[in-house]
Order: sequence, then C-alpha cells, then structure tokens
Amino acid sequence: MTTTKPVSLALSSVDIQLNLLEVPRPTYNRGRKWVLLGKNHEFMPKVLELLRKSPTAAALMSRKTALVVGDGFKANLQALPKLADVLKKVARSGRHRTANQLLLRVAKDFVRLRGFALQVVWAQDGVHIAELHFQRFETVASGPMNDEGDVETYWICRDWNRQGLYPPKQIPAFNPELASTQPVQLFYYYNEEPGIEYYPALECESALPYIEMEADLALFHGTNVASNFAAQTVVAINSGPVDTQDEKTGDPITAKSQRDKFEAAFEAKYVGPKGKRIIYLYGDGTTDAAEKMAKITAIGAGSSEMYTTYAKLAQQAILSAGSCTSPMVAGLPSDGGGLGGNGSELYESFKLFFNTACRPDQQELLDAFKDLLGRFVGIDFTGEPEEEPWLSIASTLPVEYTFSEATMELIMTDDELRAKIGLKPLPAGTKTAADPPALPAGSAPIAHPPAAV
Repeated sequence: MTTTKPVSLALSSVDIQLNLLEVPRPTYNRGRKWVLLGKNHEFMPKVLELLRKSPTAAALMSRKTALVVGDGFKANLQALPKLADVLKKVARSGRHRTANQLLLRVAKDFVRLRGFALQVVWAQDGVHIAELHFQRFETVASGPMNDEGDVETYWICRDWNRQGLYPPKQIPAFNPELASTQPVQLFYYYNEEPGIEYYPALECESALPYIEMEADLALFHGTNVASNFAAQTVVAINSGPVDTQDEKTGDPITAKSQRDKFEAAFEAKYVGPKGKRIIYLYGDGTTDAAEKMAKITAIGAGSSEMYTTYAKLAQQAILSAGSCTSPMVAGLPSDGGGLGGNGSELYESFKLFFNTACRPDQQELLDAFKDLLGRFVGIDFTGEPEEEPWLSIASTLPVEYTFSEATMELIMTDDELRAKIGLKPLPAGTKTAADPPALPAGSAPIAHPPAAV
C-alpha cells in the first residue's frame, strides 16, 4: 500500500563564504617558547600558495628573482684567489653546494617573503665557516627577543601543522662570538619595518586581496568550463517526490532520499568537479505548486567586460605593489595589446624595474653573502675598493638596446662587425664582397658633375 504525504517546499543550495587572507600579528607562546605568525604558523605558506595561483604575481616574482640573481657571483680572483674554491663549494652535501645555487634559492625566498634563512656550520677552530645550508624561510619560527631586542634562538619545523610528525627543533641564532660552543647556528635575515617585529613586512601585503581575487577569477572561469557553463541554474520540479515504500519489500522510501538521488544524477551530468551552483525547487504536487514555489531570480554570470575589468584591476594592483610600472616586465601585453611598440620602450621598462626594485634586493643579498663567504677564509670586505669590488653579482637584462644594422655599419670597423656575428678578423689586405672592385691601373674614380642650377 502506498501512502501519500504532502511534502513542504524544499530548497537545496550551497553557501558561499568569502574568507580573505588577513595578515596576523606575531603571537608568543610562553609554554612553547616560540613566536608564531598565525595559529599554526600557516601565514607564510598560505602567501606562497596564493603567489603560485595568481598568474600575474607568479610571473612578476619569477622575473624579479631572475633579475636579482643575474649571472650569479662574479669574483675578482686576481685580488682574492681564495674566493675561487669557496664559490665552488659552500656545502659538502645537499642540493645547493655552489654559491650560485645557494644564491638562487635564497633569492626566491627573499623576493617572495622578504627574508631568508641559512644554517651556518662552523669549523672546529670556531673562527671560520665550514658550510652553509639553505633553510626554507617559512619553516622557521622566532624565539622571544631579549632585553636588547635580539633573538637568541629559533625553531625549525618542516610542517607546523603537523608538529607531532615533525617535532620543532631549536637552533641558536647566528653569533660568531659563540661559534666555539655552538657549531651550528641559524643566519636569519629579513627587511625590518617600523612597527613590525620578529618577521618581515611583505612587499605584496597591500595586494594580497587582489592576488586572491585573480586566483579566484581563474578558478571561477575554470569551473564554468568544467560545468559546461551550467552556472547558477535553477531546477524547478512542480511535483516533488513524496514519502512512500518499496512495493516488494515494504521498506520505506523517503522523499529526501529520492531528491538526493535525483540531484546526484543531475549533477553527475552537468556539474564539474570544482563547483556546485545549482538550486533545486520542489513543489508539493498540487495544481498551484508553481504559485507556492519561492520566487528566485538566478544571479547572472555577468558580462565579459565586468570580469575583464576586475582582471585588469587585480593585475594593476599586483604590479604596483611589486614596484613594476610596466606590465611588459611580467610578460603581460601593454594597453596596445602587444609587448611594446619598439625595442627601446621594452628596454627602458626592464631597466627602470631593475634599478628601482631589483637592484636594492641584489645589494642586500650581496652584503649578507659577503659577510658569510668572507668568514670561510677570513676575508674582511670592509677594505674592498668600490672601483674594483672583490665580489659582486653580475647583473643582466633579458632585453638589450641594439642599433640597427645600417647604424652599426656606419660606426663600427670591419673587425668589430665580424666579431659581432662571431667571426674572426680577416688577415691584413684581404678583400670582402662588400669592398668596391679594384680600378684598372692609371684610372681614376669618375667625378659626378655638379647638379644643374
């Protein structure tokens, strides 16, 4: 026997929560003796995740890192031949054994998180450094400051969300005066800002909402494609299911189980793996079911111009926070749609970005490495001449300013032109196809008559 029971209006939907990433204040845990940035020190890993998901931020950070590192360290080996062996080997094991490998990895952290960390292994004499090992910056938590405002110890944890699996380990702060009693120390460097303690102020902090916006826009469009553009669809069923029972077994079959089965089948066909934005309306089966249903107007996906506007707004905010005045530097087209109307414009964009945003970072890293690399062999870089530095970073720009072929032909010699294309100079007296043909003996060049007045 089948029983019929009126079913009240049911509405199935998905709540949308907007959780913007906020910058937390450092919190000192007295019981654990460390200072965390976020409940489980999760702020920096979240920032790195957002930077990877934002196309503009990812491209800008990658380009800035490349410009900061350039061609790596350049040493004046005539003045200090001892530096040659140090640059080739700063660690006996690990993935960053050369100074250039270490510089590249350190620059990635410094550009993105405004700080970096290195484990310093001292030699047995307690005076010289024996090895330098890279330490991921987001894995380090600071200890409390002493009365002088210095941090004496740090804590390292591979994953602060899983401290049971990876117990935090204590490591003393870098202090050459205690090297004889502390064979391994942590060199922890970051940009200090007014009102900020323990951790650096992110350069991209003001653009974090826009970085998250750009990542969400990419996810939104991806969901549209995955769901066959069936976004925010209202499915109205005038005659909804009712409670019943199986005719053979007599087992009850609820209206809810029937709705769930229908929705699962519908979504399997039309909903992608990244989003569910379908609203179901069920009537009670009466003739006026349509009148009793809730009047819901689906929020349209909006015009393409609106999303283009938000995408441009996010890009501009990210570029501005990164001190980048031209989108071409990050590989984005200019307002004209291309990557620059001429080579001079592109060159000037890279040059301005390098001098204002990259060169200061490069100098900070160089100063830090001079202090550390100099301690390998006892070199004091304070006596380094400015005209011919003992150690520098070879700067490069991906775009160089070049002259036209006609201009180079006018201002360069034959040997210089050949060297430009990788050819050796010709022996003296050798003629080329570009040379004018020799005149017969006794003849003279033909003089052009003056133009008629």
